[in-house]
Amino acid sequence: MGVILSPLFICIDINVMKNTKLLEDLESYINNYRREDYKRVKEYTENSELTSKDFTYGSTPYETFFNLINDVNLKPKRFIVVGCSIGWMNFYWNDLHPNIETIGIDIHPYRIDYGNKLIKDYNLDNIELKDFSFYDFEFQEGDLIWQSNLCFPQEEIYKSNDKIIEETPNISIISYRSITQKEESKTFIKKYYYPVSWTPKQPFFMYEKV
Repeated sequence: MGVILSPLFICIDINVMKNTKLLEDLESYINNYRREDYKRVKEYTENSELTSKDFTYGSTPYETFFNLINDVNLKPKRFIVVGCSIGWMNFYWNDLHPNIETIGIDIHPYRIDYGNKLIKDYNLDNIELKDFSFYDFEFQEGDLIWQSNLCFPQEEIYKSNDKIIEETPNISIISYRSITQKEESKTFIKKYYYPVSWTPKQPFFMYEKV
């Protein structure tokens, strides 16, 4: 069966995260764990091709997430977050749609560990954070993919997304960077501007073949 159109998101009228205590724990990472985060990033990059620029940290507010998700027309089977950090988007999603699986992947194990501790502390289901590379992850038909990809080279984003769209055309993508240069795919791109922690007007791009 293919992905079907659904009013699942259009009818939602909540723009504040219900689990306010969990939101406080997510926000506390910036103040309480940032110094340790910098230390871990330094350790990761000492003998690696990666640099500190590959591990930048910022946050996208719940309302921005909500507005983008609420404009998705396809009903997803899974919500996948690329570059999930401590799991902000996964927790937002789980708060809205606890019955639809969400998976977050990142190459920063310290941030993944923090997010997984919150999953355990709050006894949440259908949410998983993995220390895993975007380039090795197997996407599936029906996935809604959130790409926190500002650290990714643009050409790699184009190449990866063209492959994803070719292999799994019935997917949706939300990205902080331009998704594709292919004209046949650009037809299905919408562009938005919403506030994030580093700028009041961050461009977002959404791909849906509808």
